[in-house]
Amino acid sequence: PAGALIDGVVPGSPAGAGKLKRGAIVTSFDGEEVRDDADLLSFIYCRKPGDSVELGYYRGGKAAKAG
Repeated sequence: PAGALIDGVVPGSPAGAGKLKRGAIVTSFDGEEVRDDADLLSFIYCRKPGDSVELGYYRGGKAAKAG
């Protein structure tokens, strides 16, 4: 699927707490489609630290959500 590949997650970070792991492909950010890394970074930069978001992602061939 199209999206942003997660290359690594910092232990104890919000991404880690949200069950994201290396190799996941983020496909949505608060319901908005993520087509590539640039999309994901743009969505992240529009938020403040501590904001809650919902991510859609694929890992191991299965769709899931975190957040």
